[in-house]
Amino acid sequence: MRDEKQRQKSRERKRKKREQKRRMSEARPVWPESEGSGQGDRKLSEALLEFSSPLFASMPEARYMPEVVQDVLEFAADVWNVVVGSGPANLVQRLVQLIGYHSQRWNVPEAQMVERVLGLVGRKMRDFAQDHRMVFGVRAFWSDAGDEIRVRAVGAVLPLGTWIPVPLSVLPRSHWSDDPHPSPLPEGEGAYADPT
Repeated sequence: MRDEKQRQKSRERKRKKREQKRRMSEARPVWPESEGSGQGDRKLSEALLEFSSPLFASMPEARYMPEVVQDVLEFAADVWNVVVGSGPANLVQRLVQLIGYHSQRWNVPEAQMVERVLGLVGRKMRDFAQDHRMVFGVRAFWSDAGDEIRVRAVGAVLPLGTWIPVPLSVLPRSHWSDDPHPSPLPEGEGAYADPT
């Protein structure tokens, strides 16, 4: 009788452990390179640079400094994240909030910011619709030779309906090291480092 109770407890512990593993695997973000982010082997930083290229096209080359490039990429990533993480019911509301935030941050009239944001939204839906990665962070820095600006981005595919409610520009940049070569954010569960 006692042996039977021990076996039953052991089976119950194993069942609970299997159930816990199953729940953890469902909650874990899908890794873009293995589950098809829609962009194949394309780096997130490359996709983000191409996505934001209209913003850079309107900018004089003399302004290409890592800080400026990073600010532009963070703005583009904020629009990207709202599109990826919003459904039809809440997309407009989140875009209105984003437009208000960025028009204040950049001291740009809201009408001009609406034009920029809607241009990027259309571009995301048209040219990058199959890329479902969320951008967690982006960093622009000088190459070792100091002759070009390099970009590193971190992101992952998250469960449907998940979004990042805070614009990237609000997050402190203290998590970035002065060394451009380590991963920009802590790697591990849910982080996908994408060095360029």
